[in-house]
Amino acid sequence: MQAVIISGGSVLINCIGHTILATKIEQLPDDSEILTCFPLVPLPAFDEDDLNANAIGILGKFFSGTPANGDTIKYNSSTQVWEFAPLQSIATPIAVTSGGTGLSNIPANSILYAGSLNTFSATSVGSTIGITSNIVNVVSDSHIQRVESALNGNFVGSRKRINFINGSNVTLTVTDDPTNNKMDVTVAASSSAGSRWDQLSDPIGNLSLNHGSSNTVFSWGNATAGNSLLQLKDSNNNTGNGYILDLTSGTSSSINIFRATASGSSNGVVIDNTGKMVAIGTGNVEASQLKGVSSNGIAIRTSSGFVTRSIITSSPDLSLANGDGVSGNISINLGGSVVTGVSNDTNVTGSVSSNVLTLGWSGQLAKVRQHSATIYNDQSNTYVAGNKQNFAPNATNASFNVGSVNGNPSALTNGDFWRDSATGKIRVYENGSVFDVIQYLCNKKIFSGNNITTSLFDVSLQPATGTSVIVDYAIHAYDGTNSQIRRGTLSFSAVNKQGTIVQEEFTSSGGVAPSIGTLTATFSLVQGTDKVTLTATPTTSLTTNSFYIKFFIKNLSEQVITLIA
Repeated sequence: MQAVIISGGSVLINCIGHTILATKIEQLPDDSEILTCFPLVPLPAFDEDDLNANAIGILGKFFSGTPANGDTIKYNSSTQVWEFAPLQSIATPIAVTSGGTGLSNIPANSILYAGSLNTFSATSVGSTIGITSNIVNVVSDSHIQRVESALNGNFVGSRKRINFINGSNVTLTVTDDPTNNKMDVTVAASSSAGSRWDQLSDPIGNLSLNHGSSNTVFSWGNATAGNSLLQLKDSNNNTGNGYILDLTSGTSSSINIFRATASGSSNGVVIDNTGKMVAIGTGNVEASQLKGVSSNGIAIRTSSGFVTRSIITSSPDLSLANGDGVSGNISINLGGSVVTGVSNDTNVTGSVSSNVLTLGWSGQLAKVRQHSATIYNDQSNTYVAGNKQNFAPNATNASFNVGSVNGNPSALTNGDFWRDSATGKIRVYENGSVFDVIQYLCNKKIFSGNNITTSLFDVSLQPATGTSVIVDYAIHAYDGTNSQIRRGTLSFSAVNKQGTIVQEEFTSSGGVAPSIGTLTATFSLVQGTDKVTLTATPTTSLTTNSFYIKFFIKNLSEQVITLIA
């Protein structure tokens, strides 16, 4: 047996699995690696003759540490123990220093073995080696290897197993053939679905498909070579009386039956959900013949459909007669000579040119030529008794507006009403006298706080005019438990003498009904420029959550009263 000398830092064997050394170790320097284990590899059997004096103490030492995947075993002469250590990287192949023939360098990531007696060989890590009669061979089928997989030439993955899965309309059968050392894969595909249209077979029976809520779209490219894109053809001498294409909607369905459009989806024709063909967009339905019309003439619609009435000419007059044998034609006879001129009316004018009569209009249609019930805005109109007139307002305009005049009209009759522009009041003439339609003004004013002066209304008082006003009022105070009400009537008069307002003292009467405490009020007439303003100052003993005055105003003058919001 040939001895091998391993120099310090060199690798003797890298292996996966259990490898038996067939050589004699003559010298084992410190820090030399004997085995690289994936996982831990049992050591070869040594006897004392296999080791020189430097390695005598090795077998008597214990291993130090716990091995991990990828560790090597080396001997430490300082501690005189075997140690486990990570595999050291070898940048370049290591030359065999002595002994053996047949190999000058050990390639990287290789294991060294005796290929034959006194002859070294190397193989890649991961190979399975069989040793028979001192000859190392790679044993076939003794190790599972990974297989690279690719799809359309593109790498997918590398695994030791490839899994076949049945697909839609495709059935796979995989059987093991150990005799021929192979696997058989059989692919069976259905031709009724999942194939291209040009690969479909002729059917041998009827086909019914239920699409549910799914739709189907057929799309074509640009290169159609002038061919029809979709054709439905009948065979010659077909005795059936069905339909080549039958489109039927459900009894209560709202779906439209058919649509055909050109250059997009906006212009064309539609058969709607009533079975009627209508045009959409710029589409049009053109017909060269109407149902029921079989001869030349004028088409006339009757209750049973369309019929024609022929035109027959006879010189010099035009006659529409029963030319097609159908009863009911209207005959028009124009006796005498053809009209060549017309006489103009007050409003209607006419002219004839090349046997064409042209009518025109001139002026305004006289009232005597219009219906007797026509309403005019330049005269008095009387409505027939019992006919009620309704005027409806909208969000912008009122339904009715009364015209105004300064003062009172001179010729009044009972029932007249108008608006006096001087006072702004609507007035009515009743029983020979003039009255304001609204005699009283009513308002509600909320006080902003206790003992705070609040303005109620203004009375316009132009120079050389006067006013007299009566006010009925009630002041309400509430705190959620107790309530107070003070009611009363006050009146005042005032005149404007060239910018100086003279007023009389208030006359006031009234009383109070408190559930607790007191409620008082004072009123004042404040003079302004050509006006007076009535103010109120209420005082209550309650801490109110509701405090207001409600009042009615009776204006005994022609002056305008303006409520203050």
